[in-house]
Amino acid sequence: MPENETWLDPEEKAYNTPTGTHWGSNRRARVVCDHDGRTRIVRCGIPDTYFSIPAHMSDKRVGFIYCDDGVYRFNLTRKDPP
Repeated sequence: MPENETWLDPEEKAYNTPTGTHWGSNRRARVVCDHDGRTRIVRCGIPDTYFSIPAHMSDKRVGFIYCDDGVYRFNLTRKDPP
């Protein structure tokens, strides 16, 4: 798999939780992190707006996924784990 290839699991995988949140979801995405440019796997839920999907990293830092020119990107909204 090329280093810059990103993907997003189908939305159906997020519905294993009653609310579709990212905390218990089986949905994952391979994204480029805005804060350091590294490619990582994050856990995500269902879209909360037309443009973004709530997600968290394995260390529980929270943010959202968005698509920029066909590349899925992750932007942190909270750097400290809950």
